[in-house]
Amino acid sequence: MDWQRHYAYLTQLLAEGARLSAIKPGMTRHDEVIGRWLDTQRRDWNRLNDEQQTRLGDLLTSPPEHTRLRRLVAGQFTARRMKLLAGRIQAIVDEPLDALAAAPQPADLMKAVALPVPSLVISELLGVPFTDRDQYQRLTAELLSLDRTREQLLAAKAEMKTYLLHLIGLRRPAPGDDLISGLLQAQDTDPALSDDEIAALAQLILIAGHETTANVIGLATLLMLRPPRLWDTVCRQPELVDGVVEETLRYATVLHSGSCASPANL
Repeated sequence: MDWQRHYAYLTQLLAEGARLSAIKPGMTRHDEVIGRWLDTQRRDWNRLNDEQQTRLGDLLTSPPEHTRLRRLVAGQFTARRMKLLAGRIQAIVDEPLDALAAAPQPADLMKAVALPVPSLVISELLGVPFTDRDQYQRLTAELLSLDRTREQLLAAKAEMKTYLLHLIGLRRPAPGDDLISGLLQAQDTDPALSDDEIAALAQLILIAGHETTANVIGLATLLMLRPPRLWDTVCRQPELVDGVVEETLRYATVLHSGSCASPANL
């Protein structure tokens, strides 16, 4: 049966998953992939000064700061807000897919779709004005680039923070249905929530949401097109689409490992 062949195929790919999700253009050896990944993690951490490293470590791993900010952000992802975004997200996805289909073949899925779509959706979520989209896309590309010097990355981070603080200033007197407006309203119940924290949270959402989404789009496409071609099965049985999407999101994860820190011995 098709599902048995597909299951066996996905099981085989699971063992390869770390390599598949970490491969970059021009990298062919496993040790190169692992070395590049470790270099990337060190570079991300070294972008920060000592005070920022300590604060970010507390934010990501330790209560009460982590708990407080996580609760504030989680409360902004409401069903109402996601429903309001649905039509715009559909348009953001459709436009590059249509352009990709009309482009000379073969085409670059990552460049045309996987990389721009997440940042555009996140900009919509944050409430970035349409007139600022080019600037926001440029800053996003700078922030997430692996080919910049430490000084260039720090400059991009500072410029993004300046822009986000500007956006916060725009939203305070004229709030909308976006996440930044929601966090500004949350300042009424949590006076400790500063504009700097809102800007940092917005930047964290960008970094966390962009690369993972882009990589999942690429990896999921690879899974669909490699033998035994799940794509062909879905085309024959379109009623399977919802289930395939859910299972692909679970299986084609780019987070193959993680760590946590405890403030006390367990």
